[in-house]
Amino acid sequence: MALSASDLTPEYRWNPDLKPAGQYIDAAGRIVSRATIRAALDETIKNAASEIKALAEALKAGNITLIEWELAMREQLKLLHLATAALEKGGWTQLTQADFGRVGGILKREYGYLKNFANDIASGKQKLDGSFTRRADLYNEAARNTYYRFAEDGLRALGFDEERNILGQADHCDGCVEETDKGWVGIGELVPIGERQCNRNCQCSMEYRNSKTKEIVQL
Repeated sequence: MALSASDLTPEYRWNPDLKPAGQYIDAAGRIVSRATIRAALDETIKNAASEIKALAEALKAGNITLIEWELAMREQLKLLHLATAALEKGGWTQLTQADFGRVGGILKREYGYLKNFANDIASGKQKLDGSFTRRADLYNEAARNTYYRFAEDGLRALGFDEERNILGQADHCDGCVEETDKGWVGIGELVPIGERQCNRNCQCSMEYRNSKTKEIVQL
């Protein structure tokens, strides 16, 4: 069964008036920590990964055709990227037409990668083995980059002008170590999460700072 939108985002309410950039609150009106939201992002991606893995296994077993697999993958990617964008923006109702358009641009690129993937399968260049499963797994992690793109733009609009990388609990690629060693730099100067040597498997997080007020937000 495909995941629905309600499965992918937590049931918190968004309060845009909470500083510095709006925050989620729970049913009791308590502020939901940024760490909890980051965990929700990880869970969102994990849930989508389960569906993508199931689709991969169905194709390998011959239970669905290549065309059916590609169409189902497209639907999962659409839902996942919209969900991660919504998570950062404060919920589905906070997404604007411009936001949908931006996600559409991201999806156009992802669909292109997916088409190449399907063509490789059709030609036999991509075998339905372990490398196929690993390659399919990369698609859900791409949504992490969508989350940070939306976050960066929103914080920039609020006056945040600096960023730094925070290493996660994982084996770190040289690129993540190099970006971390740079410390605070102008927002947008670091190589984005998901575009380093570790590609879409990056477990780093980001901190953003307003150089005037010294406010810091970690995502």
